Amino acid sequence: MKDFFNNQRILDIIWKRKFHFIAIGIIAILLSAVFSSPTFIAPKYKSSARIYPTNNIFTFSDESETEQMLEIVNSADIKIKIF
Repeated sequence: MKDFFNNQRILDIIWKRKFHFIAIGIIAILLSAVFSSPTFIAPKYKSSARIYPTNNIFTFSDESETEQMLEIVNSADIKIKIF
Protein backbone atom coordinates (compact mmCIF):
# COMPACT_ATOMS: atom_id res chain seq x y z
CA MET A 1 0.00 0.00 0.00
CA LYS A 2 2.94 2.37 0.36
CA ASP A 3 3.40 2.39 -3.41
CA PHE A 4 0.22 4.41 -3.92
CA PHE A 5 0.21 8.18 -4.19
CA ASN A 6 -0.27 9.92 -0.85
CA ASN A 7 -2.87 12.69 -1.10
CA GLN A 8 -2.29 13.91 2.44
CA ARG A 9 0.93 15.61 1.38
CA ILE A 10 -0.88 17.62 -1.31
CA LEU A 11 -3.63 18.60 1.12
CA ASP A 12 -1.01 19.76 3.65
CA ILE A 13 0.67 21.95 1.03
CA ILE A 14 -2.68 23.46 0.02
CA TRP A 15 -3.57 24.09 3.67
CA LYS A 16 -0.23 25.79 4.33
CA ARG A 17 -0.68 28.09 1.35
CA LYS A 18 -4.39 28.77 1.81
CA PHE A 19 -3.84 32.53 2.17
CA HIS A 20 -1.96 32.60 -1.12
CA PHE A 21 -4.85 30.86 -2.87
CA ILE A 22 -7.38 33.22 -1.26
CA ALA A 23 -5.35 36.30 -2.23
CA ILE A 24 -4.94 35.09 -5.82
CA GLY A 25 -8.68 34.39 -6.01
CA ILE A 26 -9.59 37.87 -4.74
CA ILE A 27 -7.12 39.52 -7.12
CA ALA A 28 -8.54 37.49 -10.03
CA ILE A 29 -12.10 38.53 -9.15
CA LEU A 30 -11.13 42.21 -8.94
CA LEU A 31 -9.18 42.14 -12.19
CA SER A 32 -11.97 40.35 -14.03
CA ALA A 33 -14.48 42.93 -12.76
CA VAL A 34 -12.27 45.80 -13.93
CA PHE A 35 -11.39 44.38 -17.33
CA SER A 36 -14.94 43.31 -18.16
CA SER A 37 -16.58 46.58 -17.10
CA PRO A 38 -18.22 48.85 -19.70
CA THR A 39 -15.55 51.52 -19.15
CA PHE A 40 -12.81 49.15 -20.31
CA ILE A 41 -14.74 47.31 -23.04
CA ALA A 42 -17.25 49.36 -25.01
CA PRO A 43 -20.69 47.71 -25.22
CA LYS A 44 -21.58 46.60 -28.75
CA TYR A 45 -25.27 45.86 -28.29
CA LYS A 46 -28.19 47.46 -26.49
CA SER A 47 -31.19 45.39 -25.59
CA SER A 48 -34.77 46.51 -25.19
CA ALA A 49 -38.02 44.84 -24.23
CA ARG A 50 -41.71 45.42 -24.77
CA ILE A 51 -44.11 44.60 -22.00
CA TYR A 52 -47.55 43.36 -22.96
CA PRO A 53 -49.96 43.02 -20.04
CA THR A 54 -51.98 39.84 -19.80
CA ASN A 55 -55.69 39.65 -20.42
CA ASN A 56 -56.69 39.47 -16.74
CA ILE A 57 -57.42 43.20 -16.41
CA PHE A 58 -60.27 44.26 -14.16
CA THR A 59 -63.51 43.67 -16.05
CA PHE A 60 -65.64 46.00 -13.91
CA SER A 61 -64.29 49.39 -14.87
CA ASP A 62 -65.36 52.51 -16.75
CA GLU A 63 -61.94 52.92 -18.38
CA SER A 64 -61.02 51.37 -21.70
CA GLU A 65 -58.60 48.45 -21.84
CA THR A 66 -55.88 50.71 -23.24
CA GLU A 67 -56.19 53.13 -20.33
CA GLN A 68 -56.06 50.24 -17.88
CA MET A 69 -52.92 48.86 -19.54
CA LEU A 70 -51.26 52.28 -19.41
CA GLU A 71 -52.09 52.59 -15.71
CA ILE A 72 -50.59 49.16 -15.00
CA VAL A 73 -47.42 49.81 -17.00
CA ASN A 74 -46.92 53.26 -15.46
CA SER A 75 -47.54 52.09 -11.90
CA ALA A 76 -44.79 52.49 -9.32
CA ASP A 77 -44.82 48.76 -8.46
CA ILE A 78 -43.95 47.80 -12.02
CA LYS A 79 -41.22 50.44 -12.24
CA ILE A 80 -39.66 49.22 -8.99
CA LYS A 81 -39.69 45.60 -10.19
CA ILE A 82 -38.09 46.52 -13.53
CA PHE A 83 -35.36 48.70 -12.09
